[in-house]
Amino acid sequence: MSDRRFETTHVYREHWFSLGVDTITGGHYLSIPVSLQIVDYTEYYAIDDTEYRAFVADPSSAIPLADGCRRRECDDRLIVPPPPNRGSAI
Repeated sequence: MSDRRFETTHVYREHWFSLGVDTITGGHYLSIPVSLQIVDYTEYYAIDDTEYRAFVADPSSAIPLADGCRRRECDDRLIVPPPPNRGSAI
């Protein structure tokens, strides 16, 4: 097994998000890049299998969710809690 928890399966650079598999739970995620003054990091949001398949088939269908994540409207889906000094979505 990989020592990486999050394995990216699809990268959509033009839309600034990625899709992948959480190797601990076997579930899927949508991730977005985040910038914090001195470091950039990634936030991971849980998505179900149906969403994952739909987003792979039509990446533009994931844009509303990715945008909601950037606006912090989907924090209930965060897999890993953000740091106290949370960065801003890129």
